[in-house]
Amino acid sequence: MTLLQTPTVVLLAVVLLVVPSLVAAQPAVTANCGQSVTPIIPSQCAPVAAIIGTFTTATRDCESADCCTWCEGDGECNTSQGLNNCFGDFDIYYKQCSNCTTQNCGQSLTAIPASQCASVAAVIGAFSVATPDCEAAQCCSYCEADNECNTSNSLNNCGDYDIYFKQCVGCTAQPTPPPTPPTAAPTAFCGQLTPLAPSQCATAIAVIGPLTHQTPNCEDASCCSYCEGDSECFTNRSLNNCAGGYDMYYKACPSLGCSAPPTTAPTTAPTQCGQVTPIPSSQCAAANASVGPLDWRTIGCDAAPCCGFCEGDGECGTTQSLNNCGGGTDMYFKSCGQGCTLPPTIPPTAPTPQTAAPTAFCGQLTAIAPSQCALAATIVGPLNSRTPNCETSPCCTFCEGDGECFTNATLDNCGGTDMYFKQCGVGCVIPPIPATPAPTTMCGNLLPISPSQCGAAIAAIGPLSHRTPDCENTPCCSYCESDGECRGNQSLNNCGNGYDVYFKLCQGCTLPPNFPPTPPPSSTCGQVMPIAPSQCAAARAALGGSITVRTPNCEAQPCCSWCEGDGECSTHVDLDNCGQADVYWKSCNGCQMPPTPPPTAPTAAPTQMCGQVTAISPRQCAEAAAALGGSINGTTPNCMVSNCCQFCEGDGE
Repeated sequence: MTLLQTPTVVLLAVVLLVVPSLVAAQPAVTANCGQSVTPIIPSQCAPVAAIIGTFTTATRDCESADCCTWCEGDGECNTSQGLNNCFGDFDIYYKQCSNCTTQNCGQSLTAIPASQCASVAAVIGAFSVATPDCEAAQCCSYCEADNECNTSNSLNNCGDYDIYFKQCVGCTAQPTPPPTPPTAAPTAFCGQLTPLAPSQCATAIAVIGPLTHQTPNCEDASCCSYCEGDSECFTNRSLNNCAGGYDMYYKACPSLGCSAPPTTAPTTAPTQCGQVTPIPSSQCAAANASVGPLDWRTIGCDAAPCCGFCEGDGECGTTQSLNNCGGGTDMYFKSCGQGCTLPPTIPPTAPTPQTAAPTAFCGQLTAIAPSQCALAATIVGPLNSRTPNCETSPCCTFCEGDGECFTNATLDNCGGTDMYFKQCGVGCVIPPIPATPAPTTMCGNLLPISPSQCGAAIAAIGPLSHRTPDCENTPCCSYCESDGECRGNQSLNNCGNGYDVYFKLCQGCTLPPNFPPTPPPSSTCGQVMPIAPSQCAAARAALGGSITVRTPNCEAQPCCSWCEGDGECSTHVDLDNCGQADVYWKSCNGCQMPPTPPPTAPTAAPTQMCGQVTAISPRQCAEAAAALGGSINGTTPNCMVSNCCQFCEGDGE
C-alpha cells in the first residue's frame, strides 16, 4: 500500500488540491531524454509499481515517457537493459526534467510528533515495510525514512517506524491529522515486548483478569499492558512462563511513557497457595460462570486470586486426577484466611432435548492427514493461532487443537498447527483427501542459507520484502522466507533486515551451487544419519516396539543408538522415512549402524496394531480411568501398543 492508496478520501483530497502538477495539469512533455534518467534503488520498486502499475513490457521506455515520472530503460538515453534493479527483469529509472519539482528529497522532511502516529496510520494505513520511503514518496504526503535524504532510521517516533512529512514547492502547510478518539487505546503495533518472569504472572492476572483463550494477543493489545504471545511480533508460543501454558509479555511503548512492567503485584494479588478445597460437582456451573470455560487453560491454583475458583495441576497440594467437573478438569476453591466462602450453587438448567443441534462441545475429533491441510485452509481460512479451536468450533468442520478436548498441542500435522476434523454424531464425515495435493502446501525440508548466498536468493526470487513467498506456500526447490511456519526460525536474520531465508528441499531437488555444508556434529549431537526404510523394523524393536512422540530425540539419546529427529542436531522434521517418524542412527565414536536384517516370511498380523480407534466422550473419562488403574497420565498405554478392546491414549500414532 502506498500513500496514494489511502483508506479515506481525506488525504487524497489534499494531494489533488495541493499538487496539481501530479495530475491532469501536468503537461505531457517528453523532452526526449530529459535532464537526466536516474535508476531507482530496489527498495523503491514496490512503491513505484503501486503508483504507475505493474511493470510489464508495456511500461513506457525512457525516451517516450513523460517528464517527472518513472520509465523502463532499454538502452535509450544512456540506460542499461541489463540493470535488473526491479523484480529481476526490469530496469526502472526516474526521468528528471527542468520542470520537475515532485521527486528526490523535496524541500524539507519533518518528523511528526508521536501523538500524531495513530491518526496518520488511520489515514494512510498501518505502517509497514510497504510504506514508501522519503525519496520515492509523493510530495505533500507522509513517508517512512531509512537514512535517505538525511533522515534517520532509528528515530522510532511511531513505534518501530520513522515517519516524516515531505514538503515540496506548492504544498500548503502540513495537514493536521484528525485527533485520535480519546477512548481508543493506542496499540502502536508490536511495541516493545518483554517476557514476564513467572513471579510476575499474578500481577498480570490482577490487571487483565484470568488468563484464557480470550486474553489479548500482543499484536492487538493496548500499549502499557499485558498480552499473550502466539508467534505474532516475534513472540515465542512455547514460552509457557505462566501457569496453564500461557506465553505472557508486557507491551511497552516508550513514546507513550511506559517502558517496563510493574515490578510488584497489587496488594490484592495472591502471594501464596492459601487453602484450596475441591468443589462438589454441583458447584461446577458456578465455577464455569466465574472463570470458564473450564479446560486446561483455566487459571491454576498458585496464580489464582484469593476467594476464587482455580484448576489444579499438582501445585499447592492439588491433584491432576480429580476430574470433578468433567473433561479432565480438577476444580478447587481458593481461600486465603480472608473469610471468603463458596458462592451459592447455580441451579441446574432444564435438560437439553436430545434433538437439539450440537453446539461447541468436544464432539469426536480425528486428526487429519497432512494431505488434507490445503483443503482445511480453503474451508476455515489460513491455518494459524487464530484458527477456531476444537472446543468452540461448530460440528462437521476443521478445527485447531491446543490441548482442549484431549487434543495434542504438539501434533504439528499442518506445519505448526494441530488440525482435527470435528464430528458430533450428526452424519458429518471428513471431506475426501484431494486426489493430487499441491506440493506447495507441504513444508519440505527447510535448509537455512548462509549470508553469502543471500545475493543468489535475491537474484532468484527478487528483492526481499513482505511479498517474499513464505516457506509453507512456496514451491519446492526454491528459496523462501520463514515467519515460524514449518518450524522455521523467525529470528534467524541470515539475510539482514529481519529476513529469515531458507532453501526448500523436496524429493527430486538439487541444492544450489556452493550451498553451506552441514555443520560438524557437536559433542551432544554426535553424527546423526538417516536410516533406510528397510531398517525401520530393527529401530522399532530396539526402541521398545514402536516409534512415538515419546521416543528420545537425537540430542537426548545416547551414542550408538536409534533416535527420532525433530529438527535438533541438523535433523529434518519431514523426513518420514519410517512412516510418519523421522528416524536416525546416532554415532559418536565411529560406531557402525547395525546391518539391515534379512527379510522374513510374512507372519500373521499382530494383535497390537492400530485397530479402529474412536475418541470417547467426556462422560466416559471416569470409566476409562477406572479401567486403566485409576487415572489417565503420561504412563497410560498409547493406541499403537495397547491391546484390542481397551481404552488407550492417543499421541498422534
